[in-house]
Amino acid sequence: MKKILPVIMIAALLMGCSGQAPTISSDAEMATRVAKLLTQMPTTVGGQTVTDVPVQTNTPVTEAPVVVTSTPEVVDTPALAQTPTEEPTATIEVVNETPTAGPTATNTPLPTPTVPDTDPRKSLGEPTFVDTMDNGDYWPTDNTDTYTNISFKNGAMHFKALTDTDGWRLMTYQPVTNFYIEVTGALSTCSGTDHFGLVLRFPEKAPANRGYLYSISCDGKFTFNEWDGSVKPKGTWTSHIYWKEDKAILQGEDAINRLGVMATAGQFTLFVNGVKVGEVADTTFSSGYFGVLIGSDNTKDLTVKIDELRYWSR
Repeated sequence: MKKILPVIMIAALLMGCSGQAPTISSDAEMATRVAKLLTQMPTTVGGQTVTDVPVQTNTPVTEAPVVVTSTPEVVDTPALAQTPTEEPTATIEVVNETPTAGPTATNTPLPTPTVPDTDPRKSLGEPTFVDTMDNGDYWPTDNTDTYTNISFKNGAMHFKALTDTDGWRLMTYQPVTNFYIEVTGALSTCSGTDHFGLVLRFPEKAPANRGYLYSISCDGKFTFNEWDGSVKPKGTWTSHIYWKEDKAILQGEDAINRLGVMATAGQFTLFVNGVKVGEVADTTFSSGYFGVLIGSDNTKDLTVKIDELRYWSR
């Protein structure tokens, strides 16, 4: 039945094409014409007309490349190889961070300035008198002196050496006997034994040519001397302590130092920044005026900036 149905359909087609039924003389002729018609009929595959019947011969060729092209997509496998290389990198970073964090956590805090036990400020209490150097109310400010020049600005005394001979100014304060005096200051451009300091127990203001002189130098030394300019012909200079180095003294230009003298009868105790640096015993001058000094051994126009002077009566 399945074979007869196509033959009938073909016959119908033949009649439709000619407009009328063709004349067939026998079954053999019919079979011949049907076979011929089948070979001439167009075949449609995938929406395209193919004149040759064996259309399926191209099918294996189109399917094979699909399988082959999908295989290289497994090239993603090398991405897996990146995992081991990334892990050591992360491990190294962690190791590097550990020592860096360690010292930071264990760093010793910066030392804070402390007042040493030997500092007289700890035991003397409030000073009797303080000059903050805001003005020259307690100092002779006339600059007729050939040895020094003095001025006050920006809350400090600017005291300049005009020669290579020590010069000083006495404070307008009454004579004192037992006391502690300290002065805070800093040399500007300086070198070697360029120095500044205190004068004390000067018996007279005019002429102010006798008394004790205590100084510290740019290169970290201190000295304690006695001067008597009344001795003819050129005066007498006595070094009770010649230049002596001490680590308590801050060196160089603009180094701020605080030097003080404790005077009790014929005993003098010397301090720098609250540290005891020396002692002197002498009874030549028992009482007198006090003030500041400057001495240029190397630098022209050597200047000291004095911020404060404190006095304790004892």
